Amino acid sequence: MNRAANQTKFRRTALIIVFAIFATISLGQWEGPRLSAFIEGGYNSNPAQLTSDEITQFGAGDPGWMRLTSTDDALFRAGLSGEYRVRIREWRVISVIDYRYNKFLHNSEMDYHFIRPSLMLRKGDFRADAALAYMPRYAYALFHDSDFPGEARFWAEYSMIRGEFEARFDMFDNHSFGIAGQVEYNEYNENFPEYDGVSFRVGPSWRWSGPVYLRMHYAYRVYNARGFDIEGHVVETSLKTDISFVEDRIEGYISRRFYLFSRRALLGASWRLSRRYYTSEKDFHIDYIHVARRDLRADISPFISCDATDRLNIRLGYSFTIRESDSPYFDLKPLKNYARSMAYLRLEYSIIR
Repeated sequence: MNRAANQTKFRRTALIIVFAIFATISLGQWEGPRLSAFIEGGYNSNPAQLTSDEITQFGAGDPGWMRLTSTDDALFRAGLSGEYRVRIREWRVISVIDYRYNKFLHNSEMDYHFIRPSLMLRKGDFRADAALAYMPRYAYALFHDSDFPGEARFWAEYSMIRGEFEARFDMFDNHSFGIAGQVEYNEYNENFPEYDGVSFRVGPSWRWSGPVYLRMHYAYRVYNARGFDIEGHVVETSLKTDISFVEDRIEGYISRRFYLFSRRALLGASWRLSRRYYTSEKDFHIDYIHVARRDLRADISPFISCDATDRLNIRLGYSFTIRESDSPYFDLKPLKNYARSMAYLRLEYSIIR
């Protein structure tokens, strides 16, 4: 896998999508802009995805964790969302640009920026969405670098660019059916270039807008990792790990609107269940972490929101994540099993509506 070629290809695609968004704004009949901003404060019990054994090691002063400041952390988020609506003949076109900044109080290595321009098309019962997500840098965990066996764990961080699409039809009785997919490229830092890879995800979706709003989505994902760290090497002979995998994922969302103290409110929850199968074919002594490994992960995120004023919305939320890993050849529980809880309070204000 050529890193420079992949960068060029994905950046070219990004420019095309962004150009299409702004071109549609200039071609159609204005319906007016919208602009909102939010701030959020929260708590994350385990941002670096540590196992219980690793948390104990950190608490005991293990020097292997010297690059980690805290096992839990306070989290601050802020963001802007701009929306432009135009009509081009029978088509309604919605262009959106979302920006978000995440800031951790202690583990500043995990701070990141996220931007996502998107384009939505509406015509009768047909809807189509396309988006581009970009993170210039994202750190999520600490691992040993086999090139520096005596060193403390290094942060695994990567830049991400992802293309997204979805097409769906409103069929009958408030039901809609569609298909969604993603193509994503990740480029890791100098410690873990073997993790670089491209992933593909596709699957059907279903929505129902009745007394409650319900959405379900299944996706099959493939991640093809680089598997080597030096140009000219190949996966089969490299002494680096191979994090390639396939994954089945089910996602859901449910919500219901109601009134709270004469104000509009929303109660809901999202959830995700995924089963990941690592496909490394390397020798066990080289890649015992990934050979025949299976991950089971579950996430649930309930929330409640309420309009405090015509422009200000308050949202209170919680999420819980658990991951369990197993292998027929090695006990992965002390190395990979983790749990995490997060709670947050968000204030969102409509500047232009």
